[in-house]
Amino acid sequence: MSILKINRPFGLVNGARKYKVYIDGDFSGKIGNGETKEFPVTEGEHTVKVTIDWCSSNTISCVINPDESKELKIQGIKHFRYMFILGVIAVFLLTLENLRLYAAIPIILLFVYTIYFLTFGRDKYLRIL
Repeated sequence: MSILKINRPFGLVNGARKYKVYIDGDFSGKIGNGETKEFPVTEGEHTVKVTIDWCSSNTISCVINPDESKELKIQGIKHFRYMFILGVIAVFLLTLENLRLYAAIPIILLFVYTIYFLTFGRDKYLRIL
């Protein structure tokens, strides 16, 4: 039997919550932070999608040959490190009395980025590689 391995590396974003894994549109299980799970599948083409709450990943197709093991990797928000840096810059600017006005720029960028992933980009919140 063929095996589809799904690897979710350890990460801080959504670390306490589990992702739901759908193979061929059917719920196959949940995967926690830092886990790798194996899902037995039949040979042939399969679609894989991962969700968390109302957000999800792209749907990918993969072909699995008989007795083959294929591994996919799940990642969270692509530019989280930049969001973190913007947050640090905003906090720093808020501590400087004469530059507080400029703190609005990174705060607005963080707000727009968050709103994007809650609306139009909700199907791109997670990535399958």
